[in-house]
Parts: sequence; structure tokens; C-alpha cells
Amino acid sequence: MMLKTYNILVMGQTGTGKSTWINSFANYFEYESLEDALSDDLIWLIPSTFQLSTTDEDGNFKMHTVTIGDHLCESIAESDTQVPQVYSFRHQSFILNFIDVPGIGDTRGIETDNINMKAILNTVGIFEELHGICILLKSSDTKLTTEYKFCLNEVLMHLHRKALDNVFFIITHSQGSNYLPGNSFTTLQAYLKELKSKKGIEITLTPKKLFCIDNEAFRFQCAYKQLPEFQSYDYSTYKKSWKQSRMATMKLLKEMKELKPHEVLQTLSINQARAIILSLIPSLATITAIIQTNATNFEQNFDEIISKLQHSLIITEYTIELEELSKPRTVCTATKCIGVEKDENGKFTTFYKQICHSSCHLTGVPIKSFPEPQLLNCAAMCGQGNCEKCGCHYTLHMHIDFNQKKVAKKSRLGSSCNSSSSGKIITKEDAKELVQKELKNLEHEQEVISDAMIQFSGYLKQNAIFEYNSAFEERMKMEIRNEEAAVKSGGDRVILEKLQNMLDEYIDRKEKLEVALAHATDEIIDPTQISELKNQLFELPIYGGKIKELYEKSTSANYKRNESHNFIERDINLSPF
Repeated sequence: MMLKTYNILVMGQTGTGKSTWINSFANYFEYESLEDALSDDLIWLIPSTFQLSTTDEDGNFKMHTVTIGDHLCESIAESDTQVPQVYSFRHQSFILNFIDVPGIGDTRGIETDNINMKAILNTVGIFEELHGICILLKSSDTKLTTEYKFCLNEVLMHLHRKALDNVFFIITHSQGSNYLPGNSFTTLQAYLKELKSKKGIEITLTPKKLFCIDNEAFRFQCAYKQLPEFQSYDYSTYKKSWKQSRMATMKLLKEMKELKPHEVLQTLSINQARAIILSLIPSLATITAIIQTNATNFEQNFDEIISKLQHSLIITEYTIELEELSKPRTVCTATKCIGVEKDENGKFTTFYKQICHSSCHLTGVPIKSFPEPQLLNCAAMCGQGNCEKCGCHYTLHMHIDFNQKKVAKKSRLGSSCNSSSSGKIITKEDAKELVQKELKNLEHEQEVISDAMIQFSGYLKQNAIFEYNSAFEERMKMEIRNEEAAVKSGGDRVILEKLQNMLDEYIDRKEKLEVALAHATDEIIDPTQISELKNQLFELPIYGGKIKELYEKSTSANYKRNESHNFIERDINLSPF
């Protein structure tokens, strides 16, 4: 018999206590009270390190470091969850899957956040439904800061609007506010008020949406098992923490059980639409240029092409060739450094002929973007303003990770009417019909591409909570100001330039996305159509393969289903229901 399964995603800023809460679950499902837990074996699933303090006879503080499992983080400040992990609690009548993911606002920076979010979506893609989406916030979050807005925006940006019915807010470290939200309630309310004002989305903070917990009881439980100092400790406050937090957790799970689950496909389709728009804008622009080049070639040389068709001569058309590079390559984009080749038909193609550094080891430099201040540190520049290879200023250089070159090839138009097998010479009328048909095919593919982009944009506009994280820009500016102060005191300028590059890249992507959204359709689109639209582009007979190749070069989105190796399973005795 198939057991009823509930899937709960646990998200939040780094340091809110997601992993500790999940460790607490394992004990809540086994022990009803802290006394029961202390008299039996410690249960833990996620390795962790933290510090607790005691006082000696003279009233002096003494810090104790407690470690459970093989904790691999370099710092206590780092997230305990480095990669997404599913913890599956199996009862005789149901299964609870808790999806623990890396924290947003990772202490290692924005780039790690981006990597983490892709990993989160890949893991969520294992499931078809989410019954609960728990967003953890700290009780100490009493101001609507840039960091607070950034982290909440980042979580909500990746959710479909329909997922909001399954969202719960969990206030952690709430012992100091007597297991009530306290001042953090005002902060969250202010954020949700802005959300309603800017996006027309209303979330009401009711006791069914907001829960207060504290993880100190589990931390004490760990210390009790390891350190003699804690075994004679008055733990009455921890008993209350256990009782209140366990009760809130069980109540949350009961509320979640009554909700209609959120279809994961809807949330994945939001992220897929955004990824397609952002990754295909430059690719489709290139494809569009190729289509127009071929259409113009056929139109301007109509009579010559018909004559070649009649005499089974080779006809050329244009395509894009890609060469994979193992390391980024520094090339020059100055006019004198761009190569031009003339084919047998007198047509010109261009490419980056000036390779100034064939294997550049600089990291964090955006691909196909210039000017890039970091390229001053490329070996080809030797720290000077001009390149030693070509003599051009470093701001005219850029990184590429694959060569993209417009080249002439044998046209499929010629092969489609090869008359060698029949021995008959194609008539002028038949040749004209073939050319006109090919022009219509090119026009059709251009229309499919344009319509798909409009529909992707429309879907994102209608269904995303946020099309992009508007707080990202302000957060980056804050980090840049901090780094500017560090540079004035002798800090590393490379870090500052890297942050500025990331901000510039974000602004560019945001502007491109806004242009796409401005042309969005009002047509209602089903989430299943997003994958169908993408596949429709990939299956275009002339340029579909090339669109797919360019898309796969620029995105690592990879949603997999029905995998089991991400699961850590544990049998439980006590039911929350």
C-alpha cells in the first residue's frame, strides 16, 4: 500500500536555524518531553557545530563548543547545509519529506547564492507536489533592512503565485519574546505591505500562517550528552522551549495537511521561463541575424540561386559554429582585431581573430561582456592599460568561453532538389517554388521565435511573484560601499571591481528582461506549455538544433525527477496528525 506522502520545503536566510529545526523534528517525533529525550540517545541527522556558555563559581563566563557529526564548515558562521538534502521521516501511516536547503544570503557571497538556488530548484524538481513551504525568519529581525528584503525577495522570486497558499512563516529564536513574534511581526508586516503595494499580492499573517519556535532545547540536549557541566544544569527554561516549539511544529504540520498541495511544475515553469528569456535573448538575437542574412541572400540573389538549382550547383547559406573552450579566452573586440572572411559568393563573415590570452585563469569575469575592469589583471595586459599582444586598451577586451562564428555551409535548399537520381533537370518554375518555400520557412521560424519569447514573458509576468529581485541592486551597492571603504584602507581592489561587474551585469539583465516583459502577451498559458514552447523552439527544422545548442551553452538548468539518492530516511513513532 502506498503511504500518503507530504513534502515540506524549508527555506530562509543563513543562520535562521533550518538544520537545527530539522534535527529537532527527529526528536519531537520520538520524545514528547525534554526529560524523555535526555534519558535516551541523542537523535541527529545534520552535522553541526555551535557554542554555549556557562558560568563558573566566580561568575566568569566559559564558552563550550559542541559538535555533532563530522561538521565540515570552516566557520561556525557558515551554513550547516552546503547542498540540498531530503530528510524522510517514515511513519506506519504516512511519510514526511523535509527538504533542507542552503541558506539565502550565504556568507560566501552572491555567487554562492546563485549556485545554491539552482541546486534548490533541481532538488525540488524531484517532487511533483509541495505541501508546505516554510520560510524561517529570526525574532531579531526588527528592521526592514536591505538584507532582509533581498533574502525574502530571493525566496519568493522563485515561487509561483499559487505557491503562496502553502507558505508558512516560522519565527525562530523566539524564547526571548515568550514564543510570540514580538517586534519581528512588525518587520514582516511592513514587508508584506510593500508586496501588496507593488505587486498586488496580499498575505495575511494569521495564527495559521505564522508560528514561533526556539531551537535552544535541542542545542542543550546535545550539550547535555557531551559535557558534564550541563548535566547538573537547571534546564527548566529548556523544558518550556521544547514544549512550546514541539507544539508549534505539530500544529504547523496539521495546518499543512489540510491544504491543497502546490504543483511543483508551476514553480519550475516560472524559473524555466525566466531562464529561457535571459539565456535566449542573446542567442535568439544571433539566430535572428542569421535568418535575416539568409533571407536577404535568397532575395537579392534570387535569379542566381534558381540557376544554380537548375544545374545542381552548390548553394551556400549561413549558420553558427561553436567551439568549446576548456578555459575562458581573452579576445579583442577592436575593429582592427576582428577577422573578416570572404566566401566564394563574395559574402563576408566576421570572427574574433585576435586571441590575446588563449587560456585565461581569471575567475568571476562575465562572459561576452565589456568593458570589464578585471581584465586589467589578465596576463596579456601585464598590469598595464594596453594589451601586449595587440596594443589595444584592456577595456576593448572580453572573455569568451566558446567561439561563435558565422560561417557559410552547403544549403539544405540545394540538397532538397538534387536531380542526380532522376536524371531530370529541375524547371525554372520548380526552382522558384523551392526558393519561395524556403523564404516562407525562414519567415515562419522567425515568427515562432518571436511569439515564443512573447509567451514566455507573458507567463512570467502573470504568474511570478517577482520577475527579478529588486532588492539585489541596493544590496550590491551596499556591499560595494563597504568594499570601497576597505580599499581606502589598503584592501584588495579586485574584489571591489568584481562586485561592480556583478552589479552591471544584473542591471543589464534586468533591462533586457523588462524589454521582454513590455512585449508580453496577455494570453493565459498553462505551465505545461512552457516546456512545450521550449521544445517547439528546439524542434524547428532549420534552426531548432542551433537554438538548443546555444541555450544549453548558457544555462545549467537541469530538473530531474524520481531520484532517491538525495534521501536520508528515518522511522518515527509519534504522529503529528
